[in-house]
Amino acid sequence: MSYAIGVTGGNADSIQLVVAGSGTPTLDVHVTQIDKDNASPPVVTTVRTRTAFSGAATTKITTDPATNHEATVTVISVANTGAAACTFLPQLKLGSGTATSLFGAAVTLQVGETALYNGTTWFCYDATLGVKTALAAPLSVTVLTSGTAATYTTKPGCRALFVECWGAGAGGAGGANAASNASVGSGGGSGSYCSKLYSPPAATYTYTVGAKGAGGTSGANGAVGNSTTWGALTAPGGLGGVFQATQVSLLDTVGGVGGAIATGGDVNGAGAPGGNSKRSNGTIAVSGFGGSTSLGGGGGARSAQNAGLDAIANTGSGGGGAATINGGGVTNGGNGADGLIRVTEFF
Repeated sequence: MSYAIGVTGGNADSIQLVVAGSGTPTLDVHVTQIDKDNASPPVVTTVRTRTAFSGAATTKITTDPATNHEATVTVISVANTGAAACTFLPQLKLGSGTATSLFGAAVTLQVGETALYNGTTWFCYDATLGVKTALAAPLSVTVLTSGTAATYTTKPGCRALFVECWGAGAGGAGGANAASNASVGSGGGSGSYCSKLYSPPAATYTYTVGAKGAGGTSGANGAVGNSTTWGALTAPGGLGGVFQATQVSLLDTVGGVGGAIATGGDVNGAGAPGGNSKRSNGTIAVSGFGGSTSLGGGGGARSAQNAGLDAIANTGSGGGGAATINGGGVTNGGNGADGLIRVTEFF
């Protein structure tokens, strides 16, 4: 997020550097800020200074915005051009109040190294301009809920990447209709799970988020959930709930099988099966619930005439089975949930 400075209590806000080091640290400081309240096009102010510090010192590096104006600071570059290492800590000071750090503790810049704020994150670059580390982003979490053969690009400075995949949930079975009879579908199975740590990570990865299986229509099983993939990781989707023929006799119909054991991960798990559907007679019957995952529950069971319940979105859980009771009419099974990929990057 960009830093905004204005005027607080009659005093201009500012960003300042606290610098310390042996001898006389010398820093090249470059700041770009945009006046947001000026006429179009906005005024861009660029300040470049080469400042020598003697021991510990605190120096303002931004330009005061005009009264009733606000400026956005989009770039800050701090390069150690001196003869020895030094530490620096950027702070935000609102008016005449107490300054607060823009990230944790002071950071050491070796000779030739540069710290750069790019409008989103602080990075430290070594003397050859290679990314050394991210200073203010200990981790970044990205959740992917769609995409087929898509490409994920690892962020600059990422040192390790942890990926979790959930396959898609299957649909619950539908219920058919016959006078004075009952038909209750079983629940769809959930997708499987896998995870893997990549250290160091690749520059890019190809992924696909599995699409959910639809609920079955009258007299039909639920559709299968699709697999979620990331590189060599595969988390299969669940199998659909099973249709139960219209009858008045006792019947127990098994739920859809959960996704097969995932492959390629450091951890590989299977999906959960959907619940069985149970019929006692033409007026008493219960459909099956959808299989759940660690992200959320599947569609619930039905004990009265109704369509199956959908799974919670983007959890990889299965849809619930439908219920047709005492010739109450055709009902459709609940839809499963799309899969999901969660990417955590460490800097």
